[in-house]
Amino acid sequence: MNLEVTIQGIWNEAKQGGRTAFLRAGLRLLSLPYRGGVAARNRLYDLGLLPQVKLPCPVIAVGNLTVGGAGKTPTVILLANLLREKGYRPAVLSRGYGGRAGSPVSIVSNENQILMEWGEAGDEPVLIARAIPGVPVLTGAKRHLTGRAAVEQHNANVLILDDAFQHRQLFRDLDIVLVNAALPFGNGRLLPGGPLREP
Repeated sequence: MNLEVTIQGIWNEAKQGGRTAFLRAGLRLLSLPYRGGVAARNRLYDLGLLPQVKLPCPVIAVGNLTVGGAGKTPTVILLANLLREKGYRPAVLSRGYGGRAGSPVSIVSNENQILMEWGEAGDEPVLIARAIPGVPVLTGAKRHLTGRAAVEQHNANVLILDDAFQHRQLFRDLDIVLVNAALPFGNGRLLPGGPLREP
């Protein structure tokens, strides 16, 4: 059994037993400092004490409130195609989870070709690049750096952030929040006691 299935079972109380109940209680207890950290961070951004970087073009974030799949990647692909059909020059920015690229900005694909493979960039950025040839896909932990590179090096005039609803360092003009219709908020608890990323 894989780790994701085990954690889902603990969260959803499908797994029973003394050790599981103890683990579930411990995870729920650890949700308290997580809640405090998320709330404090959001408040600092709301008050302007943590700065947001504003780029010279519209920025659209696609994200969700829970961990796991809600259709973010297909939505990013659809949105990039729609914007391109309307005459925009979109670029997709991803964190690049699972990739080994070490630079602050990695160009997964440009207007002409795919430049990185799965192991370097992570699976989702390469999947996106293959699905929308001609649309630059960039990865990096600091989205404002990848966004600036997309604008300056690839002439992008709209940026799409993949899995970025919680990423507040870069100012967004529009947030698209997806919800898993089958289990919208999981067990209603924050990480690590449940799948919610924020209260």
